[in-house]
Amino acid sequence: LNRRRGHNDQDLDLQFYNACLRVLAKCSPYDDNAPDRAEKLFQEMSTVMSPDSASFVSIMHAWASSRLPGSAERAQAILENMIESSQHNSKLDSSCFNVCIDGWAKEGSPEKAEELLWRMHRLHKQGIPNVQPNQISFN
Repeated sequence: LNRRRGHNDQDLDLQFYNACLRVLAKCSPYDDNAPDRAEKLFQEMSTVMSPDSASFVSIMHAWASSRLPGSAERAQAILENMIESSQHNSKLDSSCFNVCIDGWAKEGSPEKAEELLWRMHRLHKQGIPNVQPNQISFN
């Protein structure tokens, strides 16, 4: 990313940023700095382009996979911001919830994971079509 920044900013499109966010999310179980780095990159990206669902899923995954205390809570806070934001709630989908459910499970809070599963179900019944529990949600 830093090398690409030096050559041509026009090459830094959403797909490129999302690839960088995914890498940081994959590193987060092994690197305690990865979630913060991912969030900073997400914020930087958001100043020049609109993030998509994959962007949000990656940033939540970076937190949900982290070993840091409170990481599942941080992932869910990002999800809550999406739900409440008129700008971002259209980007909600099952993956956003599934990542947070997994984060709660990894943190040893199955009751919070289940609570989020049922909230997902309620939101679907309220008319949010892309938010529907699926096999991954229940696993």
